[in-house]
Amino acid sequence: MKTTERINPVRSSRRGIKPRVRYSFKHSPPQQATGYSASNGINIADKIIDKINTGKVKPESKNTVVFRKISFKIGLGFLVLLAIMVFSLVIFFVIEQSSLSALSFGSKGIIVFLKELPFSWLIFSLLLTVLVTIIVRKYTLAYRKSFKRTLTTMVIILILIGVFFSFTGFQEALAAKAAEGKLGFLKPVYQRALSCDFDRDYLLIGKVISIDKENGIAQVITKDHSKINLTWTPETKIISVPKQGDFFLALGYKQENGFVAQGIRKVTLSAIKNRCFNQALK
Repeated sequence: MKTTERINPVRSSRRGIKPRVRYSFKHSPPQQATGYSASNGINIADKIIDKINTGKVKPESKNTVVFRKISFKIGLGFLVLLAIMVFSLVIFFVIEQSSLSALSFGSKGIIVFLKELPFSWLIFSLLLTVLVTIIVRKYTLAYRKSFKRTLTTMVIILILIGVFFSFTGFQEALAAKAAEGKLGFLKPVYQRALSCDFDRDYLLIGKVISIDKENGIAQVITKDHSKINLTWTPETKIISVPKQGDFFLALGYKQENGFVAQGIRKVTLSAIKNRCFNQALK
């Protein structure tokens, strides 16, 4: 921006009075980008071209760039799909173990639910989500948002898609084939869902053979015990009374040849878990 001076000729002619100087500002025209560095005047464009011509910098071919983009999208898609699959597997395990039904018993039920939760698979799913978040922030426009916000968005997407995916029956079909031996390599993955070990010191899942409501006793069958007695007291929290032939979930503690229930409710088991009781009844 340039400054010019104007002197008032009338006032300057008077003796003893200094002429007033008026300043006016004129905008200089914008300078065009020259491609030179402001510090040392080096033409950056010419310098890059010179390095390419001398072989110091080798530009990538179009095929290489396209291949890298496709590989990135495939790899990122695989990680996202794997995270969704693992999280839906966690939900499948929780449903198969019927531990969600224990939440209705209050604080004791919450403790049982946490004990039955497959933390190893859950942590693996969260690690995959963190890895996907880091990659997305590094190679996409997501870097403009904070890491916490991006991670929260990814977790919400993972939960929504994982829940939807878990109710499609895909996991049940794979577990059933693994149980039949058709997909033997998946059996270690679904071992937690395929396990018939229902007996815990604090939890019992079984099938009612006979029931005596007046005396508060029922004869039940489990996988590890052919027949045991399930007893309850007036203080027992009964959510829903199971009938003969129904499956039940009970919280409480073991005693000799029986289980004392502090909470009882009727549950519905999938075909995968039903096979455990069918084997025990044979």
